Amino acid sequence: DNHALWDAVGQYEQRLGRWREAVAAHDQAIRLAPMNDPRVPGYYVNRSFAYSGMGDRDAAVNDARQAERLGASLGPAYWKKLGVTPTPADTAQGR
Repeated sequence: DNHALWDAVGQYEQRLGRWREAVAAHDQAIRLAPMNDPRVPGYYVNRSFAYSGMGDRDAAVNDARQAERLGASLGPAYWKKLGVTPTPADTAQGR
């Protein structure tokens, strides 16, 4: 599972605050993973965190939305951090 290793590298780079390297590693994880792998939504979440760390809000929001489309559940606090209100979950629930 090379894709899982790339995701782990991305998370490590994030801990070091090396956002561009983290995004690049998460890109590799997403490219290498079969789309039906249950870890793929998490890869998008992790890349969203890295984009947010870089200050690229639009890319962070896009990846967060893709993660949710693939089955991830992001809490309202993360959407608020990204400046998205109402959150996608609020919209889905008719709030």
